[in-house]
Formats: sequence, structure tokens, C-alpha cells
Amino acid sequence: DALADEGGILKAMAFMRWAELNPQAAADYLKTKSKLDRGFGLSESEMMIAVWGASEPSAALAWARSLPEEKRAGVIQDILRAVAQRDPNAAIAFAKANTPELVTDGPLADAIDSTLRRRDPERNAKLQMELGNGGNLRRAASQWAEKNRDAATRWAEGIADEKLRAEAIAGVWQ
Repeated sequence: DALADEGGILKAMAFMRWAELNPQAAADYLKTKSKLDRGFGLSESEMMIAVWGASEPSAALAWARSLPEEKRAGVIQDILRAVAQRDPNAAIAFAKANTPELVTDGPLADAIDSTLRRRDPERNAKLQMELGNGGNLRRAASQWAEKNRDAATRWAEGIADEKLRAEAIAGVWQ
């Protein structure tokens, strides 16, 4: 059993390296497989998108758009998630330029939230407000208020949109 686990780990590591060196070939290979192996708790496609989406999001997006419709949306969201983990502002800009329908969609806001949640709650709150995601905004404002209640309160009270202002203020006082 341990040998099988080691073989799976080695295979996953080799696939990740292939995805780094030639993501298009790795992606095309995945299109030919009927069943995807799992390594490190991720499928090969998830590993490939994590690598390719973060390094070459435009190429990964072009490939994703060639997928069957039932797979396309999930892969595009994975690409946005990979970009968001590297640079949340770049993910928003990329989404606005390439997939505007996903800018206010939950997966992009969730990816930014998971990236910035503990590291930079102030930036997270401001980006969640930009995306118009009230639930994530409330949580981010609450986390910011834990670090600096006065600054979070001043900011929340200055939000122009009434609905988002209410979410942010509720988060600050949570």
C-alpha cells in the first residue's frame, strides 16, 4: 500500500512538472482521459489548472473555452481561483477583461476571500466591496474590525451603496 501511495505521489509530482513545462500538452492529454487520477487530494486537471492558470491565465482560458460546456464553467472558475491566489487584483482585472459575467460571481469573491482572509482583512474587505459580495464583505469587515475597529468603522460608514454599507457595518459590529 505504501508503495502504491509513493507511486501516486511520484506520478502527481511528474504531472505537475509537465504542467509547468508544457501546460498545453498536459491539458490536451487530460482531454483524452475518461477517468482522472487523484494526487495530493486533487485531480490531475485541478493540479494542471492551478499551475497553468496562475502562470499563463490567458492561454489556460483559451484552452478552457474549447472544453464541452458542462466542464467549461468549472475550469474557468478554477483558473480565476489560481490567479486570485497569486494576485487578487490581477484576478479581478483578468475577470473583467475576459469573463465579465464572473466578476460578481461567488467563486471569484470566495477565492479572493480565502487568499486574503487572515493575511490582509482590510484589502479583502475593500475588494469584496468592489465585487459587490455582501456575505464575504461582512466577514472581511468583521476580521478587519478585530485588528482595527476604528478604521474599519470609518471605512464602512463611508460606503456609498446602502446595501453594501449595511453589510460592512454589520460585520464591524459582529
